[in-house]
Amino acid sequence: GGLMPGEHCRFCPIKPVCPALHSLARAAFEYDSQLLVNLTNDQLGLLVGMVAGLKSFIKAVQDEAFTRNMGGQEVPGTKLVRGKTNRVWREGAAEEFAKHQIDIWTREMMSPAVVEKLSNSAKLITKQFAYSPEGSLTLALASDGRSAVRPQTSQDVFGKALDAHNNP
Repeated sequence: GGLMPGEHCRFCPIKPVCPALHSLARAAFEYDSQLLVNLTNDQLGLLVGMVAGLKSFIKAVQDEAFTRNMGGQEVPGTKLVRGKTNRVWREGAAEEFAKHQIDIWTREMMSPAVVEKLSNSAKLITKQFAYSPEGSLTLALASDGRSAVRPQTSQDVFGKALDAHNNP
């Protein structure tokens, strides 16, 4: 036997400390991807199965780092950043386009990316009435180009109120 990483690792509670997954992760760091062409189909198939287990291990590692960062801890080499979002319409956009006789409806309002290509006038109104909402927090490497975001802790939210209550 021995431990064999695979898709089943996804539900395993010991995944963060699994020696087989740790060995596989170490091997992946040192592996020369040029060697993949030399594998037999059987070897490649086995490796693909193991990768599923490794993916769930990687997700568990990233989830733990995300959880710690969200809790206000600093995990070296990581930071929280805003994820990408698509622009959405501000209040009053439909009325503004209607005033300019610009038809932006299919079954529902067209997206800002589609509407801004309709005409120069549509582009100007889109610029005024479309915005990108804040993305949810996601974990990234410290080398990522996006700005780091410090999550708001309960101390940040309630700290002043608690201080005022405890020190009248």
